[in-house]
Amino acid sequence: MKYRPDIDGLRALAVVSVMIYHLEPRWLPGGFMGVDVFFVISGFVVCASLAASEHTRLAGFVAEFYARRLARIIPGLVAMLAVASVVSMLIVPKTWDSTLNDQTAQYAYFGLSNVLLMADTNKDVAASRAELNPYAHTWSLGVEEQFYLLFPLACFFWVRATSAGHRRGRVAMVALLGSAAALSLAASRWATEVHPSASFYAITFRFWELAAGALLFQLTASRLTAVAESSSARRRLWPWVGLLTVAAGLFFAGVPYFPYPWALAAVAGTLLMIGGVNAPDHAVRRAFSDAGAVWIGKRSYSLYLWHFPVFVFLRWTVGLGGIATQVAAVSTSVILALASYRFIEVPARYSRALSNSLPMVRITCFLLVVLLGWTLSDAIAWRY
Repeated sequence: MKYRPDIDGLRALAVVSVMIYHLEPRWLPGGFMGVDVFFVISGFVVCASLAASEHTRLAGFVAEFYARRLARIIPGLVAMLAVASVVSMLIVPKTWDSTLNDQTAQYAYFGLSNVLLMADTNKDVAASRAELNPYAHTWSLGVEEQFYLLFPLACFFWVRATSAGHRRGRVAMVALLGSAAALSLAASRWATEVHPSASFYAITFRFWELAAGALLFQLTASRLTAVAESSSARRRLWPWVGLLTVAAGLFFAGVPYFPYPWALAAVAGTLLMIGGVNAPDHAVRRAFSDAGAVWIGKRSYSLYLWHFPVFVFLRWTVGLGGIATQVAAVSTSVILALASYRFIEVPARYSRALSNSLPMVRITCFLLVVLLGWTLSDAIAWRY
């Protein structure tokens, strides 16, 4: 897949929506749906990346994927967790509201913070604690990392079947992923009413969102979608429908009906904007390909990582009720995100020394970074 700047523009929409919601929910009641937009994009881009792999053996295919994913996720995450742990030690008192904070940080190093937060099953209690937990936003990274545990294995067989021209094998793998996504969606509908905390945090009930993005790539690449076969004039309407659907969710989504049915708006809308039409000159794609949107989108991961702890620490100290503190919160988040992107994430992802190393060497290096960060946070939690 050629680089698509409009996908980075969609990342910008997602992260800005989340930041607005965390700053003041009344301004964008459904802004939390930006995370669901991220899920779809992640599924699509990860599948495209795997499809471009040159490895023909499963071990090399999976090892290279994990080496690249760890380079993308770990450096910025560990830096944020380590810095936030030190700041939390200095300014956050040991009260009932903060009893889960240290544990969340320790679980986040291993992509398991969503499991811990899910255990806080009382809806009102979980919501109040999350607002004062500087690591609560890492739950979405946990969902993504758990998706990555099995998806590369399934994708490998789809890639093999596709490259070998085995239509039945390709269709079988698409059907398998589609069936798993359908089961996850059905389970999400059930859990939204019966187990709302689990429906929000657990990979079981969020799997379908990432799988939807992956299926979009697989179906588009295989020319098996109705969208790809529809008339040109009709197809040009789909991105507009997708944009309006996502916008409706951002402005009107309600937490009591989430993830089902409101997550459907985010997922369906994002799918239509990404795959609705393959024309770079389409107005929606041009708008999201704007240089400013792309610039923000490339730094969206950094912004997502750093904005939430900044907001939380201000809530613990001076509050976030005034315009001055809100401006300071956003400004501080942007500065930290830019520093993290420039001096931590980019060097880790594009280091020539790392790129020339074997996948297992890179994986080992990043796991050591995780262990070092976890040791620091654990020592702080134990001492204070």
